[in-house]
Amino acid sequence: MKFIIGLALYGSVCFSSVLPMHSDQGALAMQSILTFKEELTLPILHEALNLFKDSYNQWSAIPKFELKQDGSLVSDFEKDVEEKICNRLKQITPWISFQGEEGTNYQADNNEGYKWYVDPIDGTISFKNDLDTFAFTLTLSHGLSPLAMIAYFPRLDKTYHAIEGQGAYCNGQPIKVRIDEINTHNVIARSDDYVFKTYNSPHTLEQLSTFPAILRTYTDIHAYCLAAEGKITAKIDAAGALWDLMPGMLLMLESGGFSSFYFMDTPTEDCYGSLIVGSETVVKRIHDHLYPGKDIICNKIPEQLL
Repeated sequence: MKFIIGLALYGSVCFSSVLPMHSDQGALAMQSILTFKEELTLPILHEALNLFKDSYNQWSAIPKFELKQDGSLVSDFEKDVEEKICNRLKQITPWISFQGEEGTNYQADNNEGYKWYVDPIDGTISFKNDLDTFAFTLTLSHGLSPLAMIAYFPRLDKTYHAIEGQGAYCNGQPIKVRIDEINTHNVIARSDDYVFKTYNSPHTLEQLSTFPAILRTYTDIHAYCLAAEGKITAKIDAAGALWDLMPGMLLMLESGGFSSFYFMDTPTEDCYGSLIVGSETVVKRIHDHLYPGKDIICNKIPEQLL
């Protein structure tokens, strides 16, 4: 499915110089929403990314962490940068809604189902423990279909992006999934034990222990990126919200991969479901091992979650 974004631009296409739209400009933008402007998508992703980079490089204080209601961690840095990015995207694309993991939301009028999803720090535990595998992610979707994504690892100096129908890239170079069979030397990433247990899926963890492959806990977007590059064979995400599932799934599909969505035993408002990604053969084998006899919901997030 080709996606459509209309942008009423005034002056330069350089987004750093785009001013907030007046009401008549906003109306023109809404009229233009059916105009395909795919070439403008990547500059918008980089506009938001540069805002994150500036905030990250200029943040001089030690981040302060607190517990959220679900028991996960959040830092004051994440809240601050998420609000900044929301405000900027409202200026650039006021007809597109916004949802951030840390609670910053914007509901656009008559936006035809387009939404930005941002996770200011994917991997907050890694961020807190000074590990290198945390990332900033931003995804554009239409309904539950991801259209474009970007993920940036500041400590690794790696940027991944994918746009529907245009492939997947790391630092501008095309990446592809690994196409092979499962054996005892394959490395498959899975979520941490506590994720399976928190969302009442201990039987899934038990089933995985009998799978003939090496299982390692490369978590979050980091694991999706490793799988999209072909460095690991597959990724099993035990529980994910849309800002986790959408960028990972799009990156995998555009790198030639396959995905299988499955419902968690106890889904919550934030954690919609789980995902297996890799080559088609590998994903189907993992799915059959974990959920024998259950149909595969492939390469999409079910619409009944809306």
